[in-house]
Amino acid sequence: MKAYIATLVALLISLAKGQRGNTNQIPCGIIKPPYGGNQPGQYPWVIAVLDQRDWLIRYIGSGSLIAPNVALTAAHVVNETTEFDLLVRAGEWNVTTMKEQQHVDLDVSKIIIHEGFNRFNDENDIALLILRSEFKMRPNGPIGLICLPTQYSYANCFFNGWGKQDWDSEEYSSTLKKVDVTLRPNYECQRPGQQLTSSKMCGYVFQGKDSRGDDGAPLVCQSNGRMEQFGILVSEKRQTRDQSFTVYTNIPSFMSWINRILKLNSN
Repeated sequence: MKAYIATLVALLISLAKGQRGNTNQIPCGIIKPPYGGNQPGQYPWVIAVLDQRDWLIRYIGSGSLIAPNVALTAAHVVNETTEFDLLVRAGEWNVTTMKEQQHVDLDVSKIIIHEGFNRFNDENDIALLILRSEFKMRPNGPIGLICLPTQYSYANCFFNGWGKQDWDSEEYSSTLKKVDVTLRPNYECQRPGQQLTSSKMCGYVFQGKDSRGDDGAPLVCQSNGRMEQFGILVSEKRQTRDQSFTVYTNIPSFMSWINRILKLNSN
């Protein structure tokens, strides 16, 4: 009888733990309506990477939130900084006002740049920022997570950032912009003497849109009925007035690296 009771208690404890685990799972890749618009909190995974040296806070790039305490960005954005130099801001939309929502800034505990990063050709241009604490998330709140890719199938791709709005402007966007991207075969983005390897992706941006200042921005696509991040913006090359091509770090090529780093820093 005692053995039976002990077994029953152990089973109940196990079920309770499992229920807590399911309750604590945070959904990712949820885009908020209106899907064709651009509203506060619509892309809750987008973060701003800020440099706080010399008591001045300035925007140096964009990124994404893949865990409550982990941001994903381009290595070249943070390559010449230290953990003490950086802030990660989530929940931002309009940088000129506080009316829409309250953003949250967190300090960075560790910068992890891919060991194969080459700043001269953008190879392995990927970095993780481990934060000192976690962003608090709530249903329909302004801060959320983006899903990482589970298969290589996607549609309706775009990126977000606070970079320059268009080619003819020297001003940065005050609100979080959305730029639609058409992904193309890598050879279409190649230039003489510069081959795009499989660790990169090629995309086209049309209608005079600009990506300058959006380094590190997440390339997000619709996949598996949700939004997943397939790339990280690393560079732009203008071809004509109406078209430029953008190059991205190919996240599916780095999933084993990301998972290994996340596992090592799980505490």
